[in-house]
Order: sequence, then C-alpha cells, then structure tokens
Amino acid sequence: MSEHNESFSTTSAFLAGAFLGAGIALLMAPQTGGQLRSALRDYAGKAKDELGGVWDNAVERGKDYMQSGQEAAESVGKTVENVIERGKEQVQEVFATVGTTAEKTAERAKEFGRGTVREAAESGKSALHEAGMTDHRR
Repeated sequence: MSEHNESFSTTSAFLAGAFLGAGIALLMAPQTGGQLRSALRDYAGKAKDELGGVWDNAVERGKDYMQSGQEAAESVGKTVENVIERGKEQVQEVFATVGTTAEKTAERAKEFGRGTVREAAESGKSALHEAGMTDHRR
C-alpha cells in the first residue's frame, strides 16, 4: 500500500513541477498579450485534463481500498460469528456431559445407599435373630 502512495506522490510532484516550469516558460517567452492568454488557456486546459486523470486514478484507488477493507471486515465478522457459535456449541456439550455424569453419579449413589440400607437391615435382622428376638412384623 505504501508503494502506491509513494508512486502517487512522485507522479504528483513531477506533474506539479512540469506545469510550474511550463507556466514560467510561457511568462518569460516574448509573445503578445493575446498569444500569451491563448497559450495560458491551452496550458490550463491541458493541466486540468492531466490532473483530472490523476484525480480520477486516485479516486478509483480509494474506492478499491474501501472495497477491500469492507470485504476484510465482513470476513473477520463472519469468522468471529463462527467462533462464537462453535464456543456456544462446546459449552452446551460440556453442560450436557456434566449433566449426564451428574445423573449417573446420583443414580450410583442411590444404588449404593440402597445396598447399604439393605445390608444394615439384614445385619439388624441377624443380630435380632441371634439375640433370640424375632421380627414381629412378618
């Protein structure tokens, strides 16, 4: 990008110097007033045409740079949107995994607790039986 700016600056400086030199040469040349005015009009018309071309070129480059910038911004925006969406999906996957793991752990704890209660009940029954006491609920 700086290469284009340098090229544009060099071209602009050269054209400005050329036009200035040509203008001074016209003023110094031995001509009548009418001839000088006609030459200056011609010179001004040529300068306007040439500078208009440079200006149009600069405007076109500016439009190209603006378009490239917009495309880059859109691309970055889409990339950010994709990253955010993938992050959301991963968070949902983690929550689902954690939820499933928590449910499985709770179920295992219940089973363990049931088994422990059963074992305690059986131990209690055995102790009552050994002590000569019977379970009157039957």
